[in-house]
Amino acid sequence: MSDETKKKRIPKYDRVTLYEEAMKRVDGWIKQAQESKAGVSLYRKDILNWYILNAPEQLDAKSIENLAAQFFDQERFLKQALKRVREAKGRGESVSLQELMTDEQSVKPKKPRKPHSPKSNATENVLDDSVTTSTSDIS
Repeated sequence: MSDETKKKRIPKYDRVTLYEEAMKRVDGWIKQAQESKAGVSLYRKDILNWYILNAPEQLDAKSIENLAAQFFDQERFLKQALKRVREAKGRGESVSLQELMTDEQSVKPKKPRKPHSPKSNATENVLDDSVTTSTSDIS
């Protein structure tokens, strides 16, 4: 099969919505870079990709702690805890809320998720294709 007849792959893009304050900061960085040297042309995606790729691959403990504190969702935790209690009951085991809270605070690698039926996979792929953050959460 020649190169002309091969289909070109279209890169997959994830869209990220920035908070207004974050957008202003990125725009400020772009302005600084463009004013520093003639001929510099940047878009938000360029500076964000550069910034992320120059950051360490692993977050330090303090950063992880800050993220967990800022984005902890009590309702989600309770739903997950209820699911784990039901699973334990199904196996004939007993699990207390205290044990679940202790387990969540300890650092353990997550188990890989089991694949769902094809019908639910199609729905999940649509939801996972874009990462967005609401701009209404600005404090």
